Amino acid sequence: MKSISSHDYYIPYEQMISLREKGQLNFGIDRLTGQHMTNNVNILQLADDPALLRATWRAHNFWTWAMLGGFAFTVYLSFTSAWWFFIIGFVAMGVFNPMLVRSNEENLLEVMIKDKSLYEAMHAGKRLNFLVDESVISDLQKRDELTETPKIPAFKKTIQKQTADDWSIVGEFGAIMEKADILQAFYDSSELPYSKHQIRDALIRKHNETDNAEDKNVFNTGLLALAQFQENIGSIPVRGTVNILGLERSDNLTQMAREIEEEEQKLDKELFESLRVIAKREYESYKAQLK
Repeated sequence: MKSISSHDYYIPYEQMISLREKGQLNFGIDRLTGQHMTNNVNILQLADDPALLRATWRAHNFWTWAMLGGFAFTVYLSFTSAWWFFIIGFVAMGVFNPMLVRSNEENLLEVMIKDKSLYEAMHAGKRLNFLVDESVISDLQKRDELTETPKIPAFKKTIQKQTADDWSIVGEFGAIMEKADILQAFYDSSELPYSKHQIRDALIRKHNETDNAEDKNVFNTGLLALAQFQENIGSIPVRGTVNILGLERSDNLTQMAREIEEEEQKLDKELFESLRVIAKREYESYKAQLK
């Protein structure tokens, strides 16, 4: 088995399911992605079945609070009984917390296996890692400048009777989507290939013209991504979390942790939150025009 990333390869949902059932593929997420997908209401908009994702959150939150409650009780016993009780609680947290984190990640993966839209959104955000049988790697689609972006075939299938201008607007924006981290960053609207209202109108029009539920979801995802492009952002995206993929990989975990902490301090989280409110309001206005 060889380790690959959705940053380099595109594996459609149906192909993932087929390879997984044959035992030729497995996939996972890193800890940071697991944190992004937990208790994040924005992620619910990407899922076909938000209730399934919420159920996963509730289970994780219950056991997290149970663990914290147990630790608090050992602290209480340290004051009312033997002082060393809190040490037991501290050690227990060190053992159980990684187990809870891993269990939550596995539950999120199960949700993605059942929820096509959520899987495709995480894949488009380049958040997935795969273990693939080396015999099938040659059959996978690579992401590079010469390869048609994965979103474009889905658009192209729907846009068979459209004008060349419509194809250009939707297709070129699809290419921009593939390069952007639409879950955790805002970009300057000047980076868009067409004006924002042109892209908005094209996506809404094509969404309303098709009866295919999967194609509607593709256009809906495009509108969600469009809201991540705002004015006066500048050349550097405004991020809510550190871009782990942008850091140089190192076997020195202490150094990596230090670099992540330094990057964390550079984040303007207040600006990010204000932009998120604007983007949510904007996306809701787009959705109001969908049929």
